[in-house]
Amino acid sequence: LIIAKIPFQRSYIVTATVRSEKRASEIIKAHPDWEGKIEFAIVEDFTTAAPFDIIFEKAKDLFTYIIHTASPLRFSVNDIQKEMIEPAEKG
Repeated sequence: LIIAKIPFQRSYIVTATVRSEKRASEIIKAHPDWEGKIEFAIVEDFTTAAPFDIIFEKAKDLFTYIIHTASPLRFSVNDIQKEMIEPAEKG
């Protein structure tokens, strides 16, 4: 059995949203090899759409993918729709 690895290269522009420049600096400090490979968009208030509109307006290229990885986490929920789903969908 011979397994050949075929190089598969893609080039992506990664834009990450953070709440502050300080947080962006902390991420680069934790992952120095990411410097110059990731762009940060500062979004201080994640509860409104306006900051995200600006990100799309200022984008150098169209976004191909959007990965939403932040979400509220609560272990005691009375109304899952209002306390978890809606905040996750709204940002």
